Amino acid sequence: MTKPFNFSFRLNPNRIIIKTLLISTVFTTFSSSIIFPSTKVYANANIRPSDVKKYAAIVIKMEKPRQQAYDKIKKILGEREKMPNIVCNNPKSFGELPGDAKQIANEYCKRSRQIVESNGLSIERFNKITEAAKTDNKVHQRIYDALIKEQGGRKNR
Repeated sequence: MTKPFNFSFRLNPNRIIIKTLLISTVFTTFSSSIIFPSTKVYANANIRPSDVKKYAAIVIKMEKPRQQAYDKIKKILGEREKMPNIVCNNPKSFGELPGDAKQIANEYCKRSRQIVESNGLSIERFNKITEAAKTDNKVHQRIYDALIKEQGGRKNR
């Protein structure tokens, strides 16, 4: 099962591209995920340019709500508590959060799902592209280029 979203680190808006693609640690790690090898090969071989463009747009649209949720949760937790790795399709990942923080995480996850699906990708497809970006440098580069283009050409590697 792949893990689509997490709050395990802050993203500087100027570095969204690099950190998002490292989301495995975005986008998964966003944590690590378990995928059958044949699924990885399939994902890498069948990523259409239109999917890459949609993926890039989704990542950018998800960043502001993600950062807002992160900041709110961090404020609730305070500096003493470590921010857990929040994975939307694994409710146990935020089960230890206090009530308000858990609510914020749930709302973010719902919003992220809406963003993905309203922009033309299924959660499953989004996750496959995320996994492909982690294992295939060509896919990673295609997404990076699409993110640059989507953000109006800002390069900040």
